[in-house]
Amino acid sequence: MTEDRHQITAFHDSTPDLDDPGALLGRLRRDGYLFLRQVVDPELLERVLADFTRPIGENGWFLGDPADRRADPAKFTVEPQENYRRVYHQAYRSEAFHSVGHSIRDSLLEPLLGEAALIHPRPIGRIVFPASSAPRNMDFTTPAHQDFVSVQGTTNAYTCWVPLHDVSWEDGPLAVAEGSHLCGVRPSVPARGTGGTVIEDVPDEDWRSGEFTRGDVVIFNSLTVHRGLPNRSDRFRISTDFRFQPLTEPICDRSLAPSTSALAWDALYSAWKNESLKYHWDRPELRTVSFDFRYEEERNRQAIEYARRGDTRAISSLQRMAVHDPDPARRQLAGELLASLNAVV
Repeated sequence: MTEDRHQITAFHDSTPDLDDPGALLGRLRRDGYLFLRQVVDPELLERVLADFTRPIGENGWFLGDPADRRADPAKFTVEPQENYRRVYHQAYRSEAFHSVGHSIRDSLLEPLLGEAALIHPRPIGRIVFPASSAPRNMDFTTPAHQDFVSVQGTTNAYTCWVPLHDVSWEDGPLAVAEGSHLCGVRPSVPARGTGGTVIEDVPDEDWRSGEFTRGDVVIFNSLTVHRGLPNRSDRFRISTDFRFQPLTEPICDRSLAPSTSALAWDALYSAWKNESLKYHWDRPELRTVSFDFRYEEERNRQAIEYARRGDTRAISSLQRMAVHDPDPARRQLAGELLASLNAVV
């Protein structure tokens, strides 16, 4: 799988078709993604960026002026490590952050789908350290994956990737595999990075990416394979994910819980001023389905197998197990395996 940007084809820019929802929807169904320029208010994203950089700065992760976003390599951390979670929980409280999804739904998603759309109430923010900051330069870039495995519910769901600042090739933009949503759920194996697994069967020629100006977005289907390119800069890359689906489609029960377990809804909403942003998802007509744990269980099984033979690609999955697994014995096992792998790292 290539990391050379010169071997990655540029996104097809669908901005000229913004006034033709039918053409956009047809391309989204065919290619699995849309790249659109300047469809989110840059000033709103600037406010969200400030809400993210504030706790980053308060926790001493910057070198120099926070406006430069230069990262202190000594502070490298990833989700779900405690240092990362502490900063992320502070940023996650931002009312402006959550409001971005409402803006995208109203101005873009509902006109595109031609029907009422539900915003999943758990947006995700990503604070990505430079790749060079990682221990022994191990790559923790988000590997190739499909959102459906963690989102579930319906395959007619979409993610909107929204960077909070301009993103150059050096910063490591998002890349999508064109047409990859047409092949169903693909097999994956353990890998370092968000999610802890990687899909390896995507041809290099399928990948699409490009540079972003604040306000640009990529929308893609929950089955579209996508990944983050390595952050080769000395700066943080800070981006957000918002997920949507038709209101009439079933939604997974896990998608109606906060994406950070440290906050209940009442606590999250307590300081917000805009009442319309609160509990917008609590609707009697929603059809919920239970989370299918088989993908997660297979990931954990593979991670344990990899770790027992000393393969450090199991680290990210084990970190998640050590924090989130409901079984105390498995949490303990994950911790012990992490300790053995960290001795190698």
